[in-house]
Amino acid sequence: MKAMRTMAAVALAAGLLVACGDDDKGSSDGGAASSDGTSAVSTGSVSDEFCDKVKAFKVENDAVDLIFQAQSPDPEALKAAFATFLPMIESLRASAPAEIKADLETVTGVQEQLIAVFEQYDYDLTVVATSPEFTNLQAANAAEVEAAGDRLDQWSQAACGVTIGG
Repeated sequence: MKAMRTMAAVALAAGLLVACGDDDKGSSDGGAASSDGTSAVSTGSVSDEFCDKVKAFKVENDAVDLIFQAQSPDPEALKAAFATFLPMIESLRASAPAEIKADLETVTGVQEQLIAVFEQYDYDLTVVATSPEFTNLQAANAAEVEAAGDRLDQWSQAACGVTIGG
């Protein structure tokens, strides 16, 4: 069950996963290593509007994290949270800066697939966790989504000063 919660949390973290802890805010060297050996993030020209969307998503993500922390997450609470997530995902995807668009596509695509699995099983986490659809989704996408999410989280911290997964 812990693996299910972890995958669900990872997939729902707007694609912006666990923080990398990069403090090179505003660097624009395309991700090359800096003189201190850390990786710098290219943030290009990001709008305040996009950062506002990222920050709003973090608030919603934190609320969903609380749902998943429950011993037995309420299906109606999950359904309501996912109903909020889908438009947020679309909005982020539609307005993403070029330097993160591909990673955002990767992660939000898996998020949408995960939500479809929850819908198929009436938002019952116990059933979803044992479903072949979830198992296949997790097996097929875990490494790719984690890598894309790491890059997105590093970018969001540098560009917007917020880490979704952290």
